[in-house]
Amino acid sequence: MLPIVLWNIYDRVLNHEARTNNSAEAANHRTWSELQMDHPVIWKFVHALKKIQKERDLVHEQLIAGHQLPCKRRKYIQAE
Repeated sequence: MLPIVLWNIYDRVLNHEARTNNSAEAANHRTWSELQMDHPVIWKFVHALKKIQKERDLVHEQLIAGHQLPCKRRKYIQAE
């Protein structure tokens, strides 16, 4: 099974796609850091999701307005 996994990553690199699921991990970390608890009540969870979405909408609007995303750190650029 290992060769299939490596081949899939090879295709993703050729297509300039993400090699990892870091974006999903970052979203989970952001949600947890907003809540700071393991089992929130539904209303706190909904409030946290609304706050996170509002921040993401702001970033989206900034990108549409012509701002650029922050550059990757040098160590991550070198790793690629």
